[in-house]
Amino acid sequence: MKTFLRIMLFFWMTLIIVYAQDRNHRRGIPEKPTTERLCEINKPNADDLQRLNDIESLKLKSKNSDWQMAFRNQQREFYEDGFNARDTRTTINKTLLGNGFLKIEEIYQFWDGSAWVNSDKKSYTYDVNNNMIEFLFQYWDVSNWVNSSKITYTYDVNDNKIEESVQGWDGSNWLNDWKYKYTCDMNNNTIEWLYQDWDGSSWVNHEKLTYSYIPTDVNEFTGEIKTYSLSSNFPNPFNPTTTIKYQIPEMNFVKVKVYDILGNEIETLVNEEKPAGAYEITWSAANLPSGVYCYRIQAEEFMQTREMVLLK
Repeated sequence: MKTFLRIMLFFWMTLIIVYAQDRNHRRGIPEKPTTERLCEINKPNADDLQRLNDIESLKLKSKNSDWQMAFRNQQREFYEDGFNARDTRTTINKTLLGNGFLKIEEIYQFWDGSAWVNSDKKSYTYDVNNNMIEFLFQYWDVSNWVNSSKITYTYDVNDNKIEESVQGWDGSNWLNDWKYKYTCDMNNNTIEWLYQDWDGSSWVNHEKLTYSYIPTDVNEFTGEIKTYSLSSNFPNPFNPTTTIKYQIPEMNFVKVKVYDILGNEIETLVNEEKPAGAYEITWSAANLPSGVYCYRIQAEEFMQTREMVLLK
């Protein structure tokens, strides 16, 4: 009997010791996996980092908006052609003619990582009838624009291009290179195209094309108006009156206005619907100072502008 009691006492003591050790062991184990516990411990820091990221993102968006606004403003000042904001930029200066624009300069630049660097430039020159009479190509040599090549255009009294000659710059003079010549008939159709090379002292024929035309089977009547047109004023220069002629091939709403060289409207000469026909207007500039003025016609999609000179 005593032996049995000793065994039972030893058994209960063993259970008590094991239970106590197990409780102590459980106190040392986190209630959740380590990664989850670390996330909870560091959550405030993570939230702070997220807030900082959000703030920086807003700052970048604000800067980006400022850049976009500056770019849009620049687009209003320059006519952009072929712009690539990452590596290239083309800037085209513009000159106002009547209420429209003629491109007179085109500058190509590339991005070197910190600034825009000039590369080459194209310049355009026009006559009083808006015909391009010269195209000049130049390149940038670190400090100056240097001539490279030039194309000169010639026109007849009907504004038909009759010659196109190309020259190269040798460092001090323009040297002839090649030339196109065009011949037109009385209907302003090109009937001959001639290509010539410069041999150092004279133009040498190289290639030629000839053209022939036949009238269409559409019945035409003498004096029939087939196209829209705005003629050069006469006389030009004038003082103080001049005559402006235009024609329209169909009934249309016509506007003819006069502008100063800055594009400010001076006077409306026509603003009404007109049947097909040829018209002329006599305009007096008695109350205006001497200078260059422009007159423009608009009829549906047709628009044309010409210059006139008031010389008192």
